[in-house]
Amino acid sequence: MAQPNDTVWNGVDRRDSGIPVHDTSPMPKTVTIEMVYGLLRDHIKQEREWRDDISKAFPVDRHGEPDYSGHGDYHTKLIDRAAKAEGAKERLIEKVAGGSIWALLIFIGTAALAYLKDHILK
Repeated sequence: MAQPNDTVWNGVDRRDSGIPVHDTSPMPKTVTIEMVYGLLRDHIKQEREWRDDISKAFPVDRHGEPDYSGHGDYHTKLIDRAAKAEGAKERLIEKVAGGSIWALLIFIGTAALAYLKDHILK
């Protein structure tokens, strides 16, 4: 038979969702169905609160509901944009490097031609 204090141990009333997640206190000698229902009710309440908190983090669609797929699409667009920017950066580096090499070759060629004119073709 359930006693009035069966749902309270270590000073924590398990029916009022005051259950510490890390509680390692020993189980009472008698566990009643009311205690189990209370624990389950508290757990379900906490799960719903967590779900609601998470859904509030998402933007809403035109119906006022959390837009989970739109949020995923947004991240996909951001990833694609970052990939394109990285590709553009790589192409720019290749162009600058290629142009620099050509400029260096032209400079060396012009210097060699000037040297030939001044010292050999005199």
